[in-house]
Amino acid sequence: MNRLGLVLNSILVTLSVLFTSACVAYLQYDSFPQSIVKIFQQDKPGHGTGFLIDYNDRQIVMSAEHVLKNGKFIVNGHNLVDIVISENLDTGFAYINTSSSIGPSLPIRCSEVTLGEEIIAVGYPLEFPLVFSWGHVIAVNYKDEDGKGFLADITINMGQSGGPVFDTDGKVVGVISAYALRPTIGFGGYSRVYESADIALIVPMSEICKEFNLE
Repeated sequence: MNRLGLVLNSILVTLSVLFTSACVAYLQYDSFPQSIVKIFQQDKPGHGTGFLIDYNDRQIVMSAEHVLKNGKFIVNGHNLVDIVISENLDTGFAYINTSSSIGPSLPIRCSEVTLGEEIIAVGYPLEFPLVFSWGHVIAVNYKDEDGKGFLADITINMGQSGGPVFDTDGKVVGVISAYALRPTIGFGGYSRVYESADIALIVPMSEICKEFNLE
C-alpha cells in the first residue's frame, strides 16, 4: 500500500472509531436521564450520582460507598431505605421507598475490563447537567488508600462519584470512586486551587457482581 493509501486508511479508521462512539452515546442517551440519578443528602449541600439496576426482583440505586454511607437521601423525590454498604469496595446500594420503577434499569457486565478498553463515564459534575467522559482503561488491579479497582484516563469532578462507567456496548462495567487532583499553575507558581488530573479510580462491576451476587 502506498503512502496515500496508508493516510486514507488511517483517516477511515479514525472516522469509524468516532462514528462508533457517537452512535453509542446517541443510542443510549434517551434513557440515561431517567436511569442515572442525583443523590441528595437531606439538609446538607452537595450531591453524588447513582444509577438504577435490578437486584433480587427489585430496583435499586447503585452508587459509591462514600456517597451513601451517612445520612438520609432523596432520589427523584423518593427516600432511599435499607442502605447496603460493601465491606471491601467503595460501593453500595439502596432500595427506594416505592414498589414501582422510577426509571429504566441499566444493563450490567460482570466480566472484567481489559487494558486499553474504551469506556464512557456518566454523571452530574458540580452544578452541570448529565455529562459524558470518554477514555480508556489505563491500569487494572490498582490499589491505594482510596480503594481498589481500575484506572481510566477520564475527566471526573465533584458530584460524579457513584456514577456508572459503560463499555461500548452500553453495559455498566464500573462505578466512579475517586479522581486525582493536581494544583493549577499561576504566575507565581503552583496555587492552592486544584483541578482534575484526568485520572479516575473505578470500582469494577466484576468485583461488585461477586460481592452482591449480581448476574
